[in-house]
Amino acid sequence: MMNKQTIDISSSEEQHYHNIAHASEDSELVNSTINNKAKEVKSLLEEYQVEPSSSGLFLCSNLSARCTIAIWAFFGFFCLYAMRVNLSVAIVAMVAPQSALNQSIQACPTVEKNSIKFAPKYEFDWDPSKAGIILGAFFYGYLTTQVIGGNLAEKFGAKWIFGGGIFIAGILTLLTPFAARIHYTLLIVIRVLIGMASGLAFPSAAALWGKW
Repeated sequence: MMNKQTIDISSSEEQHYHNIAHASEDSELVNSTINNKAKEVKSLLEEYQVEPSSSGLFLCSNLSARCTIAIWAFFGFFCLYAMRVNLSVAIVAMVAPQSALNQSIQACPTVEKNSIKFAPKYEFDWDPSKAGIILGAFFYGYLTTQVIGGNLAEKFGAKWIFGGGIFIAGILTLLTPFAARIHYTLLIVIRVLIGMASGLAFPSAAALWGKW
């Protein structure tokens, strides 16, 4: 009976030590896996870590990548907003108001002494409906490229889509006076294209910020 009890105790102790050894092996395996993952993450961080460029232009060589992106994004958005609202300001001096178009002039106006008055010259006689369509044409194109701009930024790179949108919008803005003198329909087309180019820039800027 004593021998049987001793054998049972020995077998239970052996099982206990076996469980401890098995748990130790599992712990070593888990620790090894964690260490390997930590090394992989560290190598990835070192690989994609961006240091300030020593060959950058102006002050960008001493700034971090985030500050550089913030500065260029500020000037980019400044240009985009200026190209969006410039026609809203300029159209006041471009189009004759309806009151000026409908007013009557005396056959023999009196000449005031010692005073010279120049009547304002308006180059276009668009009615309010045409002027409203021209001013709203930007937003017709702007709405069509919001989602497309984000997809293109993920596929080709956000900086290319952002910069390209600003560049295209700038070139088209330079063509605005020529288009207005040719025909107001051509001006509407130009404004729609400017809106489409600007619509590409805004979601691509958001995609660029998402990387940082």
